[in-house]
Amino acid sequence: MPPKKYPLLSLREFEKILNTFEIVKRRTKGGHVILTIKTSEEKNTTIVYQTHKNSVPLHVIKNTIKNLKISSQEFYGRLKGKR
Repeated sequence: MPPKKYPLLSLREFEKILNTFEIVKRRTKGGHVILTIKTSEEKNTTIVYQTHKNSVPLHVIKNTIKNLKISSQEFYGRLKGKR
């Protein structure tokens, strides 16, 4: 059986991946973290995720990959230190 395209991540793993990007602004509101990440010279994207759940929901992972305009392989590759 081939590996899942979108394996689930713990909150710690998800944050480790996001920290490999250029974070322009970080703020919190209640149980949510709102990050502004630089995606190109003139564009930024906003990522919102919950901090009170240990595993990150699949829809949050998929939306983050879509908003960052990268492949799932590149996203998960950053967890292993590949950039």
